[in-house]
Amino acid sequence: SNWPSKLCELANSLQRERGEREVASALRKAIQDVKGGFTHLRLKGLRDITRVLEAASHNATIASYLSSLQAAHPDLCLIHILSTNIFHPSHDEGAGPGGA
Repeated sequence: SNWPSKLCELANSLQRERGEREVASALRKAIQDVKGGFTHLRLKGLRDITRVLEAASHNATIASYLSSLQAAHPDLCLIHILSTNIFHPSHDEGAGPGGA
């Protein structure tokens, strides 16, 4: 019978799903902060994204989760989030130089 191997497959599948959920949750929270209207929230979000990326750079499993999540969920695509919220931030924090 293949019961032991089937149980191992099931356990590995559940562990992968849990890992993906944890990475997705961390990314969603960080992205929410990056999109925040205040500088301190943006900085906190960037720090949290950096932590996820650092973890992925040291752990191939986390890197795999991160890659598959970004491919499956456009809302978790870090390049788009960073380009629209950091490199071209909104001007909702009040008037800057020369503003009213």
